[in-house]
Amino acid sequence: ASHDSQARHPPPRCVPGTRLDTLKEIFDWIALGNEQILWISGPAGTGKTAIAQKIAEACAKNSTLAGSFFFYQGATGRDSAEHLIPSIVHQLAMRMPHQRGQIGGIVENDLSVLHKPLRLQIQRLIL
Repeated sequence: ASHDSQARHPPPRCVPGTRLDTLKEIFDWIALGNEQILWISGPAGTGKTAIAQKIAEACAKNSTLAGSFFFYQGATGRDSAEHLIPSIVHQLAMRMPHQRGQIGGIVENDLSVLHKPLRLQIQRLIL
């Protein structure tokens, strides 16, 4: 589900005044734009999802969020990668109107693209 989905309401939150160093480090990483992937890892319950939520909300607010997807164990549609690429592609099309026609054309020409292996979905719909 995306960061603002009803399925995630209420979303996880950072306790006010916490995670400030981590959030600053991530916002600095975003501002630099040198790397394409930032991996947030840690044991369960350490606040990774709350941090990602805060970042997604801030990026959405300043129009720099292309898309988001939050997995949730045991929630149908959110507990596997099956809906990951279709969800991200939908968000990209909504946020980048100039890409809608191209994305729509790909899906229209091959409806099965949404059921292909993730690697092929990424190659055909995102890259």
